[in-house]
Amino acid sequence: MSTAAATTSTTPGARRVSARAHRADLHAAGPRAWASPRPLPPRRATAPLTRASSSDATAAGETIAGSTVSEHARGYGTVVTSQANFLRVVVTRESMSQAEVDERALQLTQAMDRASQAGKTDDVAKLQERLGDEGPYELLCVVRALLKKIKQRVLVGDAVDVLGIDWVDQRAMVETVHARRSELVDPPVANVDHALLVFALERPPLEAKQLTRFLVSMEATGVPFTLVLNKADLCSEEQKADWAARLEQWGYVPRFVSVATGEGLDELERELATGMRTSRLDDEEDEVEGEGEGEEEEDGFDPSSSGLDPGPRSVTVLAGPSGVGKSSLINRLRAGSKLAEALAAAGELDEDGEDGEEGGECG
Repeated sequence: MSTAAATTSTTPGARRVSARAHRADLHAAGPRAWASPRPLPPRRATAPLTRASSSDATAAGETIAGSTVSEHARGYGTVVTSQANFLRVVVTRESMSQAEVDERALQLTQAMDRASQAGKTDDVAKLQERLGDEGPYELLCVVRALLKKIKQRVLVGDAVDVLGIDWVDQRAMVETVHARRSELVDPPVANVDHALLVFALERPPLEAKQLTRFLVSMEATGVPFTLVLNKADLCSEEQKADWAARLEQWGYVPRFVSVATGEGLDELERELATGMRTSRLDDEEDEVEGEGEGEEEEDGFDPSSSGLDPGPRSVTVLAGPSGVGKSSLINRLRAGSKLAEALAAAGELDEDGEDGEEGGECG
C-alpha cells in the first residue's frame, strides 16, 4: 500500500519537471525553434465564370490537329460507317453553303503554300487535286462529349451536323444528330426507306423458327421490306414451290435469287433502281388494283405511277443471319459501279463473301 501511494504521488511531479526541461531546451536552442510556418502566397485573382454560348465558342475557334478552325468550318452530312469511337461522315457539295466551300478552299490553299515552302512537291500535287474535287467528301469524325453525356447514340444513316472541320486532315466532330424518320435495331441503322431481308435456302438450311423471328422483328420496325431467298440453285423446284406456298399462307411473296448463277438478280437490281415492291401480299394487291389507271396517257414505264418510286433519296439496307450471302449479294449488285472500282483499288472489296462458301460457288 505505501509503495503504491509513493509511486502515485511522485508521478505528477516527474511530469512537471519533464515539461520544464523541454521548455528550457527550446529556449536554449534559439528563436529558430519557435519560428512560425512560412506564409502562403497570395491567391491569384480570377475572373468570374460565365457560361459561353455555342456561337461564342465557335467564333473563338476550336483547335483540331494544332490549328484554329473558323466558324465556317462546319457542314451537314450522313454517317456511313461506325467503328469504335470513330465515325465516317459523307458531306456533299450541294449541302454546303458558299462560305463553307470557300473555307475548304482556303484551308487547302494554305496547306499547299506550306508544303511548297517546305519543298514537298508530291503533297502540293495531291492537295491541288483535292482542291478541284467536287465531292462528296468523307470525314473521319469523333462524337462531341455532350452527346455522350446525354447518351445520344449516333447510328449509321444518321443525318448529322459536323463542326471544326480540318479539310487537310479530313477530320471533324459530330455536333448534333437530326431527327430520324426510321430506325432498325438489328442491324443498328437509321433513316432506312426499305430493307432486304436475306435468307439462304441451303447452306445454312432455311429454318421456319428463325425466319419467323426475323419477320416479326422487321414488322415491328414499320420499315417496308422484301424477303429474298438466296442460293436458289441449291434447291429443287419442288422445294422452292413448297416454301413459296408456305410463305404465301403467312402473307409474303419471296424473291428467289442465286448469286452463284445470277438467277433473279437482274429483276432485283432493276427494282432497287426504280423502287422495291414489298413482300406483303396486301401491298401487292393494292398495286394490282391501281394498275391501268394511267395507261391512256403514257405507254412507257413510269415508276411513280405504279407506286414503285420511294423518292429521290431511297436507302435500302440488307439484314439477315450470318452466312446467307449478304456480302456476296452486295458485291454482285454493285459490280461495275464507281463504288466497286474505288473499293477494289483500295483493296477493300470482298470477293469471297462473308463466309467463303458463296465465293466458292460463284467460282
